Order: sequence, then structure tokens, then C-alpha cells
Amino acid sequence: MIEQYGTLAALGLGTLFFILAAAGLAATGEKNLPRAERLLRHRALGAVLMLLALAWCIPQVRAVAWGFLAPWLWPLAIAATVAAWFYLDNVVARALGGLLIMGAYTFLAFSFASRLATGLPGAVIAWCWGSVGILISAKPCWLRDFLRLGARRPAWRFAAALLAALTACFGVVAMAVYWRHR
Repeated sequence: MIEQYGTLAALGLGTLFFILAAAGLAATGEKNLPRAERLLRHRALGAVLMLLALAWCIPQVRAVAWGFLAPWLWPLAIAATVAAWFYLDNVVARALGGLLIMGAYTFLAFSFASRLATGLPGAVIAWCWGSVGILISAKPCWLRDFLRLGARRPAWRFAAALLAALTACFGVVAMAVYWRHR
């Protein structure tokens, strides 16, 4: 019973994330671009999001880690967050990339484990956002460059916002399907 509500909560949080992403992408025009670029470099927010992504990752790592490494996962996550605070740039972008990767992985895992009948559309959406997360994590400056492109050319901005909005709609449908078949 609790696992079912946890799954619904995770789907709901993912849906909320993509609603906020759609609104944020649509609003990032020429006049809001400096604020969006500052947000991508915000160290405190980046550290919180990074620790959240690493905390989300720890159970998956624990399943495949060597036995002697398991007690060190939390201290390593905290040390990585502190190191990112001091030595990395675009920490929010990197953390968002990690959250997208973990979200895509978790959505696919939940889909199979809970028999959520999303089929190929669910897999394609998860693969797309996981790939975007990998690209952002590898080159966080690409997110900044994409925001700049979207500020100059609204079609790019609204296409990204539309993809995020469609993903949010898919999240609502996934929650309804899961609730109906649980």
C-alpha cells in the first residue's frame, strides 16, 4: 500500500517538475535570460539539487557496489557535493542533468515493476529525457547555450516548453493508468 502511494508521489513530483520546466522554458525570453543564466550558476541551489540526485542514486549504487564501499556511499555523496560547490561551474545545470537521468531510470524501473502499461511511448519519453540529462551533465554549458538560443528564437524555446508540457501530460496519464490498475 505504501509502495503504491510512493509510486504515485514519484510520478506526481515528476509531473510537477515538468510543469515547472515548461513554464520556466516558456518564460525565458530576452529580458529573463540574465536571471536564468544566474540561476544555472547558483551554488546553493545546485548543491541541494546535486545532493538530492546523489541521494536518489545511492540505493541503485548500493545494489551493485562492493560490500566494503556501501557504508561510504553517503560520505562520498556529501564529499562530492562539497567539491562541486567549490570547484564546479554551472552546478544547477549539472544537478538537473543528474535528476533527469535518475528520473528516466526510475520511471522505466517503475514502469516494469508496477506493470504500468505505458509501452513504447513511455520508454521513448524516458530515453529522450535521460539522453538530455546525459548531455547536460556532460556539457552543462549547452543548457545555457540552449536558453540563449531560445531567447533569440522563440520557436526553440516553445518547442522545448511543449516537450516538457507533453511530458507533464504523460505523467498525469501515467498516474491515472497506475491508479486504475493498482
